[in-house]
Amino acid sequence: MKDRLPSLLSEEIQKACAVGIPVETRCLSIRMNNRLRAVFGRCIRRENGFAIEISGRMAEAPENALRQTIAHELLHTCPGCFDHGPLFRQYADRLNRKYGYAIKRANRADEMGVPERTRTAQYLLICTSCSRQFPRERKSAVVSHPQRYRCPHCGGTLRRVK
Repeated sequence: MKDRLPSLLSEEIQKACAVGIPVETRCLSIRMNNRLRAVFGRCIRRENGFAIEISGRMAEAPENALRQTIAHELLHTCPGCFDHGPLFRQYADRLNRKYGYAIKRANRADEMGVPERTRTAQYLLICTSCSRQFPRERKSAVVSHPQRYRCPHCGGTLRRVK
């Protein structure tokens, strides 16, 4: 799979150029990163170009999902598209219409045909009103200070139990 990444990137560059999207190809690299767990891919701006990293989880995904992820990250190389602003969405819409992709800010694993990742929640928050549980993998601000936050469903107070 990872041996095919450069050729897939080249094909996605050609597709983007065919619909008039000004992707940056100077000093552009692509590689598999098995440490990426929360995202399917990322685009890193370097001083001399860009590096695209694809999650190792994509090795089990259908080829169309892999191509869509490469195309999504490739759009971030366009001037004015490093975020997911209006120009990014306009370019994504072009690729979506022409090639049947569903590029958007973020896709769920089930939309991409990627196996769900197994989560190991080290922390657990519970709403004192509706009893909903909020597992968390990292010690974030809500984990450290749950009393400062409210349940997004009912507005109740949160309490850390684990």
